[in-house]
Amino acid sequence: MDNFEVIINEIKNKNSKKIQKIKNELLLNKYLLIICGPTATGKSKVGLILAKILDTNIISVDSMQSYIGMDIGTDKQDFTKYNVLQYLINICKPDYLLTSVEYRDIARQIINTEFFNINI
Repeated sequence: MDNFEVIINEIKNKNSKKIQKIKNELLLNKYLLIICGPTATGKSKVGLILAKILDTNIISVDSMQSYIGMDIGTDKQDFTKYNVLQYLINICKPDYLLTSVEYRDIARQIINTEFFNINI
């Protein structure tokens, strides 16, 4: 276990009741946490920390991260070693025009089935 995992486990152990209350509130109200900000400000790292603390996964909304091979300049992270899934990364080839409607529909399906356990 690396230092990151140790720190996350300490946070979870010291705040387990608060974290469970937050998780329940998010699920009950069907809230999603959204992290946004300028390029290169650490959004992915904050997302990983929150995903680990809340025992959840991440949906990327970076339009360039959805393309296979577009790794330079997109700061694609591999969070599999931390057991965090990242949705909507590397889902299509660069020559495919992924529309915002397609992206929305895929994201909606993931949100409903994976995050809120709603089968449509």
